[in-house]
Amino acid sequence: MQSKKKAGIFSIGILLLSLSLIAASIYLFIRSKEEIITPPGIDKPSEKETDNDEESAWKIMQDEDYGYSLRYPSLLEPRTIESDNYLSFIIFFVPKGVRGSGFALSVRENSIEEEVVLIKEEIQKDSAARLVNEEQIEAGGRLGARVEFEPAVEGGGEKRTIIIMNNGKYSYTLSSTPDQIDILFSNFKIL
Repeated sequence: MQSKKKAGIFSIGILLLSLSLIAASIYLFIRSKEEIITPPGIDKPSEKETDNDEESAWKIMQDEDYGYSLRYPSLLEPRTIESDNYLSFIIFFVPKGVRGSGFALSVRENSIEEEVVLIKEEIQKDSAARLVNEEQIEAGGRLGARVEFEPAVEGGGEKRTIIIMNNGKYSYTLSSTPDQIDILFSNFKIL
């Protein structure tokens, strides 16, 4: 009788241990997905700019020639890419060993409509992506466009969202993943 009681307690102990391991695995799985979706340094900075830690987490790029400024996560590495198709083209790379996605900022002398047509042609020509949304947006009293693409085949790349704004002379294009674009765009200012 006592051995049956010990076996029952042992079985309950094994069951509780198993449930604990399953719960811990689920928790770690969810946390790892959150880290991929929200990479370090991409969180939106607060409005208050007096904290030195916050300032070191973000850098400011200002281009007087093309009339814009951009706050971006300091962990990203901006590299200017020479191209005959753009006045300015900068890719913000994620350093090796860090999870997350970078983004791109380009400047051309086009209207918003011309820029949207060029972007759609370039993306659909250079990658197996399909257009899933195109809409007009407004920010700071200026009209713009938001264009969203996703891979045409599963595993064929990542989703991209592109926001295009214009100051009357230049078109500014921000391109990133859907989960990051709004944060980046809120830190982009036309001067």
